[in-house]
Amino acid sequence: MALLPHNSQLLDSEGRPLSSLQAINRLDEPEKERIYSRLLPQRLRDVLGLAEDSLCNPAGERLISIIAPKGLPLVRIEARSKPDDGVIVFFSGAVRHPVSSNGAQLLYHS
Repeated sequence: MALLPHNSQLLDSEGRPLSSLQAINRLDEPEKERIYSRLLPQRLRDVLGLAEDSLCNPAGERLISIIAPKGLPLVRIEARSKPDDGVIVFFSGAVRHPVSSNGAQLLYHS
């Protein structure tokens, strides 16, 4: 359930609630990428020329990498200004680390 005002429960394409990185990472690649691509700031999309529903520039070159392995509670998002560029212009990552036997902590880096 969403805890902040104006937020809503994240759902998969069949309407099932998604409450963890592991749940998202179990989805098929296109759906997983659609969900994680929503984390990209609009300014980054504008600078790279990405359409709202694309991870590619107008020339069709993929500029965004989403690393979210099935079965693992982590995600890493990288953006480059050119596909073969070694310089990452945007990085975001999240991983779930246990902090006690009855709780967990989500670490987010952007």
